[in-house]
Amino acid sequence: MKKNRITQVLTFVLVVILVFFLNCKRTTNTEAIRGNDSATVISIEKGLFIGLLGNDSVFIKSDIIERDLNSNLVLYLGNDVLYKDVDRDFYLISLANVQIIQLKNQKIAYILITKDDTPFDDKWFILRVYNRQVKGTYTVLIDILKDIDNDGFFEVGGIPSLEAACLDCDSVYYQPYRIYKLNETFEFDTILSKKYTIDAYGTFLGFDNYGDTVVQIK
Repeated sequence: MKKNRITQVLTFVLVVILVFFLNCKRTTNTEAIRGNDSATVISIEKGLFIGLLGNDSVFIKSDIIERDLNSNLVLYLGNDVLYKDVDRDFYLISLANVQIIQLKNQKIAYILITKDDTPFDDKWFILRVYNRQVKGTYTVLIDILKDIDNDGFFEVGGIPSLEAACLDCDSVYYQPYRIYKLNETFEFDTILSKKYTIDAYGTFLGFDNYGDTVVQIK
């Protein structure tokens, strides 16, 4: 009986040591799966995995300021540096704050990263990638991110949070919509921008009249 007891204790100790060893190994590799994306991992060496462009993994590496707020952003495509932010802007880096949109033309894709613009509305920082190179960067409001006209391409942009012209009144400052299409080129969509502006204000006063005119909302 005593011998069996000693055997049980030794077995338990061995199991505890084995579990501790496996957990340490897993923590060192830091492989974390996001949702149903079996390839989604967080790598200590390269940063946060945000998706694939073709067969290459896209990683974001940055310096943590506080919580999700980051700076000194570096974007990797596979083992190559795709983009490095030299302006030291602030970004909100998490899986919920980044998007990759790849066109049917596999050479063109857009990477969207949330840019902190306190005290104003946060923005999308958008990189247009063609043939594994960044061909343009853009900053637009985070308001719209969907194919709103059902033409097969995503639209982004919008208007800032409506600012009342006075307390207890139904007037706001006119700020026209600015909507962009993530096509093979990054396009300002004047038709959709005008339509959404009229829907919001009941009038269109042009795209240059921004924040100086008071209009009555419907």
